[in-house]
Amino acid sequence: MPEKFDLRFTKHVEEILKSACPANVFLQGCCFHFVRRIHFDREMPAIEGWTCGMEIPHVWLLAADCRPIDVEGVHERKPFLSAQWRKASCKGSVSRIGMERIMAKIDAKPLRSDIAAQVERLALDLFDTDERFTSVRPMPTGR
Repeated sequence: MPEKFDLRFTKHVEEILKSACPANVFLQGCCFHFVRRIHFDREMPAIEGWTCGMEIPHVWLLAADCRPIDVEGVHERKPFLSAQWRKASCKGSVSRIGMERIMAKIDAKPLRSDIAAQVERLALDLFDTDERFTSVRPMPTGR
């Protein structure tokens, strides 16, 4: 049985991954992938998003001290939320988002499996190596 994926979205993401700044995929519809991967693999449990009725244009994780975390880094809460309000295509509100809604967004525009794997590896690579995330990375356990 052939794999089912959104051809247009997959091509768009594939082009960005080949560009000089592949992390831009997380600003172009893959913020849900970033949040899912970091949520599960780096144990960042709380997720928020900008909601406009049933639509969720952007999601982010919450650090233990409630600072928002997205692909652009760790933010101070008030300025970040103000910026989200200004950038929003609709005037909604901030809400806690369950993983079922994140998965529904990902499933609504599925990527080809090889491209989805690249996006998920990139999310982990960014979070694990970029200095913007140093303050919220879990401390390695020593033996």
